[in-house]
Order: sequence, then structure tokens, then C-alpha cells
Amino acid sequence: MSATATALRRCQPLFRRHNATEGLSFSGSFNLNLSRVGNNTMQADGASFIIQNDGAGVNAHGGEGGNIGAYYLANALGIGFQSWSNDAAFIFTTDTFRSVSEATQNENGGNGNFSLGANPTNLISVAFSYANDVFSFTATNANTTQSISKSLNFDLTDLGQKVFIGFTGGTGGFSAYQNISDFKLETSYAPTAVPGPEAGAGLGALAMGGMAMWMVRRRKADDQRA
Repeated sequence: MSATATALRRCQPLFRRHNATEGLSFSGSFNLNLSRVGNNTMQADGASFIIQNDGAGVNAHGGEGGNIGAYYLANALGIGFQSWSNDAAFIFTTDTFRSVSEATQNENGGNGNFSLGANPTNLISVAFSYANDVFSFTATNANTTQSISKSLNFDLTDLGQKVFIGFTGGTGGFSAYQNISDFKLETSYAPTAVPGPEAGAGLGALAMGGMAMWMVRRRKADDQRA
């Protein structure tokens, strides 16, 4: 999966469907390039990796600008990268996008936790995983050498049985270059428990087998006496 968006006041979604969340674990990675366009002095406005079960399905998209195409999506879990003056990298859900975003922007004395907006180019490598109800990621910006890791306890089945996995991006008053490349996703499922035999099952058959053997032996003994 690869996508590139260069636009003004736009939110760009790209999704593929995944058919089951029960017992699902996954891990993967992608590269994210957020860069300025032309003579723009700031990079706008960011992108997200997102797992969602919005009613619009593959066509779902959120708000433009700092909403990075993710805010307002229903039944969502994701990783947000906000550039411009926000400089934020965080894990969000539908209910927490705004509060987590604002809290992250206020880290480090209001300078955010992940420098993006003022950099001409951001080449970010991202690794993510979900297992045992924990969603986590690590992101490293090759241009600044800055790295960040976050995790969140979350039950993926809360999103529903079927989900869409993919990316969104958003711009506001400035055009921007947002590119996703080298997306990899590996999934696995917990083995389904198979009910074992009930306690004592098979003992009746064992007893019957013993009785049949005893009856055969007795018959042979009777035949010999005859």
C-alpha cells in the first residue's frame, strides 16, 4: 500500500478491509514523508495510521487541517502525526483524539513532543503492534534523529467485528506533501479453544471393554470344561 497527497484544504483517506478482530494480533511498519511544498514556511498538517469501523467504511474521512482526516471518524483507533505548530505524535481513539492531541501539544513547555512543522522534510519510520489488548508504536524521524514510543491498553473488538485499516491525511491553508510507503502488516489469531473430553468420559467404554474380555475368557473356560 502506498499513497501520496499534495493538496490544499483536503483530507485524504486510504483503507483496506480486515474481516475479523476477535483474537487478532498484528504488527507492521511504514514510512511517512511529511514535507513542505514550494515556498511554504511550515509543513501542513499531518497524517494518521488508523483502524476504524466508521459507517462510511472505505470512504470514511474526518476533518481537514489539524484534524488530519481522522478526527470525527467513528469507532477508531490510530496513531496521529500533527505537524504545523502542533508537533505531536500520539495514540488516539474516537473519544480521545482532541484531548490527547491538545495534551501532547502542551508537552515540553508547549513545544509538542515530536518536531515536525518547522522542518522542510520529515522522513519518519514507524513500527506498530497490537497484542494482548495493547496497541503501541515507535516512530523515528531520520531528519531530526528524534524517536518516540507510545502505548495504549485497548480492546480491538470494541470497534466491531470487521474493521478498515489504513491512513488519512489533512491540510488547511497550505498545500503539503504527505507520502506513505513500504507499508507492511502481519496478522495472526489466537488459537480457538477446542473443548476436551468431560471428566470420566471414556471410562464407561473402558469398563465395557474389560467386561467383554472377561466374558470371552469365561466362555473359553466353559468350553474347556465342556
